Amino acid sequence: MRPVCQQRPSQSLKSRKTCAMRRLQKNPLTLADFAFCIMPDKLTPGNQVIKCLQCQAKSGSALFLNTNHTNYMAEKNFTVLSLGGSLIVPDEVDKEFLLQFKNFVLKWARRGRRFFIVTGGGKTARKYQAAAKELGVKDKNALDQMGIYATCANAELLRSFFGKTAHPEIITDYAKKFQTNSKVIVAPGWKPGCSTDFDAVYAACVVGAKRIINLSNIDCLYDKDPKAFSDAEPIKSVTFSDLLKITGKIWTPGANTPFDPKASQLAQKNKIEAIIANGKNLNNLDNILSGQPFIGTTVTA
Repeated sequence: MRPVCQQRPSQSLKSRKTCAMRRLQKNPLTLADFAFCIMPDKLTPGNQVIKCLQCQAKSGSALFLNTNHTNYMAEKNFTVLSLGGSLIVPDEVDKEFLLQFKNFVLKWARRGRRFFIVTGGGKTARKYQAAAKELGVKDKNALDQMGIYATCANAELLRSFFGKTAHPEIITDYAKKFQTNSKVIVAPGWKPGCSTDFDAVYAACVVGAKRIINLSNIDCLYDKDPKAFSDAEPIKSVTFSDLLKITGKIWTPGANTPFDPKASQLAQKNKIEAIIANGKNLNNLDNILSGQPFIGTTVTA
């Protein structure tokens, strides 16, 4: 017998779902256990359990757990933000921006939105990487690890700044199973070999989000460098395939590209949309979350 839930098939679906949700708040459940909680009379072996849950999810009558990654709950109200280090520490820690950003996130959290925020390393990471290269360090993993440590400092600053609203620890291993009801989850860079753009896309896969918002100090993508060419035109939308033709497919530690090539490939594979926008413009971010017209570039699969 399964000890997961005491509901009987004769009891209502609502009662079974309530039991399952209580269990989820305490411990992760497998798909089979969740299915048994809400549909013990329809429990079937193998893929039939997943198919049954998918049908329930499409009809809006059940929670669908993402089976391709870890055990987070896939929720429509999860927003994944990739917060560039250039916003957190342009030269010194931008305390004014962080206060405004915190108030912005809390405003949306009160409306039921949850946030998974991945912090970049910015200039701090690039300064260490540049110094290491000058000192003769050629190991790409070592250079990436320096960048990851810089993102950890930024993540811990942000997490502690959000206080009890945030999950009590930064997420340093995206594949490790954990359960939280916190409105804000903060994570730094994860593994060598990619940037926090990739980590944000992976986080979107984990929480079931179909979009990430990449926030940096640029308004959007341009067809050429706007600093060098006065006739540079903003790009409203582009596909990942076309973006990869510009950036290439190889990741270089410390590279200042509009979007990590590895992140583009992962997003393309999982059909996750990316919006590139200026994080300083919080009114514009309001428009993005509200589904209103915004300034930025949408990258699609």
